[in-house]
Amino acid sequence: MAFAAGLLDCGGTEGGRPVEHILRLTLGLTKTPDGWCIVHEQSSEPTSFDEKVEG
Repeated sequence: MAFAAGLLDCGGTEGGRPVEHILRLTLGLTKTPDGWCIVHEQSSEPTSFDEKVEG
């Protein structure tokens, strides 16, 4: 069993405006006779508690 973690820097446009998101990624892997296999994946986007939520 092994675990890997990292940050993904994703960018694009929303409504014609450029946006950038940084996501956290964690993988759980197990070794099989054919090689490593991902058995768990978790991704999330950090939230700033200083930002106001509209709703």
